[in-house]
Amino acid sequence: MNLGYVISTLIASLVLLSLVALNSRIMRGSGEQTLYTMAKIQSDMVVDYLKDDMRNLGYRIDGTSIVHADDNRVRFLVRFEGNEDISVIDWWFDENATQTGRNPNVRPLYRRVSLFDPAEDINYDPATDALTESIGTGVVDFTLEYLDGQRQVIPDPNTQLDDIRQIRLSLIVESLESYDANRFERSTWRGEITPFSLRPN
Repeated sequence: MNLGYVISTLIASLVLLSLVALNSRIMRGSGEQTLYTMAKIQSDMVVDYLKDDMRNLGYRIDGTSIVHADDNRVRFLVRFEGNEDISVIDWWFDENATQTGRNPNVRPLYRRVSLFDPAEDINYDPATDALTESIGTGVVDFTLEYLDGQRQVIPDPNTQLDDIRQIRLSLIVESLESYDANRFERSTWRGEITPFSLRPN
């Protein structure tokens, strides 16, 4: 057998294997980037939607405009432009919900707008409430903190609603699909939102 032929075949085989491995890495990297981009789009959408609601928080409301505040739920009052009725906007992350999709970390994030009723029970089930809409996809963490005028975290905000001046949001969104069994692409956002009505005079 010709030794040169054998060596040439081995070199060609190694080059081919290298090209296949490189192509596989490129395809995987492209797929992961696509999944990350989708998670980032969802993260940006949730943040923009919440910021838009927060701009209305307390608009044309006398007195306390936040009526409930905890680490995964905020509920506040607003009078929309051109409407004299008081509305309630409720954001709620259900961290205890059961997830049945491919990504086991995902939980539902809800938004609800209703007319203000002082006797309304806030313990409604958002999964069956007709006024509730599910916001975003892939949300795995939605944590709220409430800051006072000195930018200190208020430990029990429901007892100090009048002291809230800023709301800090920590948001994590993951892709719904993955290349590995337990590795989902992730986008995070953390920042403070300062509703105009809560700024000190």
